[in-house]
Amino acid sequence: MKTITREAALALSVLALALLACKKDKSSSPGVEATGTPKGGSVTVTGDQGSIKLQGGAEGGTVSVEIDGGKVELGNTGGDCKPGQPCVCSAMGNCSKSCAGPGCEFSASGMGNTTFKCPDGKCSAKSTAIGNVTLECKGGGCTLECSGTGNCTLSACSSGCKVKCKGVGTCNCPSGC
Repeated sequence: MKTITREAALALSVLALALLACKKDKSSSPGVEATGTPKGGSVTVTGDQGSIKLQGGAEGGTVSVEIDGGKVELGNTGGDCKPGQPCVCSAMGNCSKSCAGPGCEFSASGMGNTTFKCPDGKCSAKSTAIGNVTLECKGGGCTLECSGTGNCTLSACSSGCKVKCKGVGTCNCPSGC
């Protein structure tokens, strides 16, 4: 799988911003707003047909592109998740998330490889992603359901794990299933 570099994403976004800014105004005047902080910044271009927002410096060095409410994140992401809260990998890039306790509910819907780590067990993961998905379940009792296009692996399971595969790729559980 080919990875999109941050520079390529920025160049594509700048081109889209320039095209939107050049549209002829019909209802309100076009505008450009730029903001910056030590951790990142954004540029928003508004035209007669909508707006585009380019934001950089987010978690994991991602670049976000928002077009009239829709959002696409480009770049690698990661972080910790808490049980009972959504733990999602949806960016275009690789993603790695860890559960801080037992029972996280992971989901993957992006493009890229995804790794979920569940050291205390009892986690579930659902994937519709384009890319490979791995759920590491040292604590046991995990469930992995895949309907995407990549391969899915439930690894390091001590016992009581289950894998359900409905996608194009293969599912694998080398131990504990």
